[in-house]
Amino acid sequence: MILVIFYLRGPKRLAPGPRPLPIIGNLHILTSSPHRFISSLTKTYGPIVHLKLGSTTSIFISSPSLIEKLFKNHDIAISNRPPAEALHILSYGFKGFAFTEHGTYWRNVRKLCVHNLLGSGKVESYEFVKREEIESLVDSLKVAAEEKAVVDVTAKVTYFNLIMRRTKAVREKIGRFFEMIINEHLMLREKGQKRKNDFVDVLLDAKNDMGNLESQVCMSSIKAILMEVLIAALDSTSYAIDWAFTELIRHPRIMKKLQDELMRVVGPHRMVEESDIPKLAYLGMVIKESLRLHGLTAFVSRRNRMDISLDGYRIPAGSNITLCSWAVARDPDFWPNAEEFIPERFEKTSPEFKGHDFHYFPFGSGRRICAGMSFGLSVVPLVLAQLAHCFDWRLPHGVSPSGLEMDERFGFIMSRVAHLEATPISRLSI
Repeated sequence: MILVIFYLRGPKRLAPGPRPLPIIGNLHILTSSPHRFISSLTKTYGPIVHLKLGSTTSIFISSPSLIEKLFKNHDIAISNRPPAEALHILSYGFKGFAFTEHGTYWRNVRKLCVHNLLGSGKVESYEFVKREEIESLVDSLKVAAEEKAVVDVTAKVTYFNLIMRRTKAVREKIGRFFEMIINEHLMLREKGQKRKNDFVDVLLDAKNDMGNLESQVCMSSIKAILMEVLIAALDSTSYAIDWAFTELIRHPRIMKKLQDELMRVVGPHRMVEESDIPKLAYLGMVIKESLRLHGLTAFVSRRNRMDISLDGYRIPAGSNITLCSWAVARDPDFWPNAEEFIPERFEKTSPEFKGHDFHYFPFGSGRRICAGMSFGLSVVPLVLAQLAHCFDWRLPHGVSPSGLEMDERFGFIMSRVAHLEATPISRLSI
């Protein structure tokens, strides 16, 4: 009886949206840039829009206040992500943590990864790997500078783009590669040979240390976790660097201001070190502004396990709930000159990356916030600082900074369509 009364009193209306067709729903009106299309729909239907995509109810929310209410009132109810066949394949049947259904296994594996693999404390232990890779990058650019060669900067800083390839082929190929690496680590352990800890060593140690979790974490689990780290951490980090550095090239004034800060803090006789990063305030503003204007994802997606209500509308269980982070980051009422790249907007306000400010959540929010956030925030500033500090950059003949193409390619991770090409010019006495 109580349930019946609650149902009768509860909201029955679905959010407004364009009228769907039978069977296909609203699929016929989607464009190749769904983030821009959904943003345009909000001008007609308001900040919460309902679309029927095939048989799935999809709710798109672009209001920071409604997003905040959603997380405060329904965080547990929306703790799952919508399933997708490509993600099911890549994660070996959701055996990782990023796309796995909320529950005991997800909590245990996420805890393993955050505490032992991607947490801020563990990220510091990978400093030797970052240093080696960054030195290799800088050395290759020095050679290009000596030869006065044009460099495909995007190709230099982006290592993978797995989602753009055939998913099954990628998984099988990389899966075999991961098995080879894991078996190599196990063989070295059996022989008692010591080596510097990397991601695989950390996972194997954590697996052995976590008791009852050991029976759940099999070879497929480790491969799934490595695959997710490859995509979510390395891939997204590379694209974040590409977006930010392209904005620096597009805005010579901002590049000069950053280089002046680097020269004051670091000086002309050495590369940037990890300990320098907290002292580089303007670098932090550049990164925050780039993540605002060019978020790694246009949408933050959830699926509700039970019926919920928001702003007087009913959201049926099993709906895909999409938070339109791309649109929120361009809200002109909160972000003056929202389409312009202005790092100085963060001089007086400095939102954190933890998803508590619902005008700015580049890594998501709630219990599904990006687990690789600490890893990304340790790599992006270091690489970006080296590119700006070690080199000046000259665009190819006939290309102006303002003429650089900034079109994005919609996908799991938002990447630039065009590659950035430029010639490095060494500027340090090293």
